Amino acid sequence: MKLVTLSQQSSSLKSTISGTNSSDDAIPLSISKDSIAGNLKDQKNVALVVSTTGKGALKALDKDNLLRSDNLDISLNDPKTGKKMEMSSLNGSCPVLFTLKGEMDDPKQVAQCVYLDTTKNTYSSEGCTATNKTRIGQTNFYLTTCCCTHLTKFAVSLKPETKIDEPVQEPGSDDDDDNLPLILGLSLGLGIPALIGIIVILYCYIKKRAA
Repeated sequence: MKLVTLSQQSSSLKSTISGTNSSDDAIPLSISKDSIAGNLKDQKNVALVVSTTGKGALKALDKDNLLRSDNLDISLNDPKTGKKMEMSSLNGSCPVLFTLKGEMDDPKQVAQCVYLDTTKNTYSSEGCTATNKTRIGQTNFYLTTCCCTHLTKFAVSLKPETKIDEPVQEPGSDDDDDNLPLILGLSLGLGIPALIGIIVILYCYIKKRAA
């Protein structure tokens, strides 16, 4: 637990995140003080509580095996009682900014920032945006910067693949052009015998009239 004085000159509450996939990590975390001002009333001090939980501990909630980082739990507590303070709303476009380390097999995989929705017992990306992903050397580990509008338990996951429906072929499309030779062939195959038959009938009719 870290005690932070709100009257300090800095415009944000700052700390470091440790334990995300490696014990020697020290990754920055910041929370805009302006964003939480409406929740603190006259309180001058607040305890910024940051903890991490290995992704394996919540594996049952990761049904699609998309999590790629430890879970980061961020809360603001009353330093006197130790109780978590309810943050009804955080102002600003990016009040909570942090970076998590996650492992990805393919550089082309898209990372997303998610939080644990305790009401649905699942992970959701609502209120969180991944603003940057940086590879660490030549390893499979990446640092993903997350911008979120609330405080809770966060993680980095892979973005689920979007299923793309097969497009409906419209009349007059390119595929119709591919069928044009077949259509012409059928037309000629049926049309020429019919034309010859008409000519023969006319010839016989004219010859009969002439006789």
